[in-house]
Amino acid sequence: MRVHFAPPPEDLAPYVHCFWGWQASGAEPMALPLLLPGTGAELHLLHGSPFRLDDGTALPPAYLLCLRQARLPLAAARDVGFVAVRLRIGQVHRLLAPPPSALLDQVLPLDEGWGRAGRTLAARVRDAAGWDARLTLLIDFLRRQIGVGTEDALVAEGMARLYRERGRQTIDGLASGLGMGRRQLEKRWRRYCGQTPAETRGAIRFQHTMKQILLRPDEAPLALALDHGYYDQAHWIHDFRRRLGQAPARQLAALRGRPHFYNPAGP
Repeated sequence: MRVHFAPPPEDLAPYVHCFWGWQASGAEPMALPLLLPGTGAELHLLHGSPFRLDDGTALPPAYLLCLRQARLPLAAARDVGFVAVRLRIGQVHRLLAPPPSALLDQVLPLDEGWGRAGRTLAARVRDAAGWDARLTLLIDFLRRQIGVGTEDALVAEGMARLYRERGRQTIDGLASGLGMGRRQLEKRWRRYCGQTPAETRGAIRFQHTMKQILLRPDEAPLALALDHGYYDQAHWIHDFRRRLGQAPARQLAALRGRPHFYNPAGP
């Protein structure tokens, strides 16, 4: 398997966390990452076999994910080839015009999000000769999309602050630090990203906790959860079950045996 990774160029760094991708072929199906709820967004453009969910549902050849409450269980696949763009928290709204409610927990085909430009990009990435050519296409596309959507600079800054502080700040404290009242912040926040500040804070806490659990497999999950702001074991189990549909022990055992969102390069 060939694994690709690239940081964004300087002008895209405020919007893009990284570019990454895999390419592999063989007779045996290859495990794909289980994409977990989080706070960013990710574009996947395939140049290999179509991806399918565990229930057999085929995904589009190019799509955008904004997972918040749902997970995306990808089935093992042969002839894997894809490139992906991982966007920073809150930045998908700078690049895309559809309202936030159309993005949350959806698999949005690129042609529905970006119309003809999305279709053209998907086709050119599929037919491109190698990682470097695909990366260039993605960078050029993203540069053209900056400003297509709308920006609320104060809310975007609030989201960045919550993320940097791992969701530990109170919403009242965040609103005060941004120079507005809590109700005003909640109204603007929901309009910008389709969630309340408290819901985003919960997603941040879960994302940071899961990242540490999956990257530090020798440490006790509950201890890491408590270290990241969960009140007690019941709080952790309830939130985990609500987001992933199972209790932590069973799901974590499965996750630790496969690639995952926080370690896209795999073992």
